[in-house]
Amino acid sequence: MKWNELVIRYFIKWKKLIYLGLIILLAAPIIILYSGFNGNPVSKYFSTITLKSYLNKTYPDHEFDVSSGEYNFKNSGYDYEVRQIGDKSSKVYDFTVEGVFIPKVVHDGIYYANLDRPLMNKLSSEAETELTKLLNRKIAPIKRLDVELEILKGKYPLETNWGLDINLEKPLYIYVQTDATHQSKSEFFEDAKTIQQTLKASNYIYDYVIVNGNYFGEDIDPLGFVKYSIGFDKDTKLKMKKIEEPNKESFID
Repeated sequence: MKWNELVIRYFIKWKKLIYLGLIILLAAPIIILYSGFNGNPVSKYFSTITLKSYLNKTYPDHEFDVSSGEYNFKNSGYDYEVRQIGDKSSKVYDFTVEGVFIPKVVHDGIYYANLDRPLMNKLSSEAETELTKLLNRKIAPIKRLDVELEILKGKYPLETNWGLDINLEKPLYIYVQTDATHQSKSEFFEDAKTIQQTLKASNYIYDYVIVNGNYFGEDIDPLGFVKYSIGFDKDTKLKMKKIEEPNKESFID
């Protein structure tokens, strides 16, 4: 075979590869965009497998009928309808699985359906009162304090009172709003540290705390506007630079 024939063959071969590469390069954004709004068979398959495995481990005494699942582009996950086999009520429970490479169940409809809402409201209110009294002695005036907690039906009677010895399903989530109208950034920072230290010293087990320091003044919404904000868990080492100032241009210390 002559050298010029070899050159032509190699040229044709590389030309095809270049064309193929260009087609893939041009098609990739379209595929990614389509998957972003419609999902894809691979991620859906693994999401379904993840959900079925979760149901088997979490509720081993029951069998379930799982829908085919619908893609939710808002959270890039899959929403499922689950029915317990043998349940005469045929109640439908919503489940959501998120994650492409490591899918995870982020919403369990059975779990939420079995939460004891009346007791949760009662205990949350009592915990809020306790924490407000505890913190009001140490930081700027508290304008609002919310405690979110979860407890399953049948675990405790409704007359149960709040206490740190109560076995909750998950650690507390706490939201604190203080009056930071006349506070500097450093003063707010010291309050945030005091809250974290007080929770630790008082043996509160929590998942996360959000602290907002609001500005309250004349001709301003009664709820105020966020002046400073910071979040932390029990292991977070608080730093001044982590404080957010969403309305910085509106305030002067």
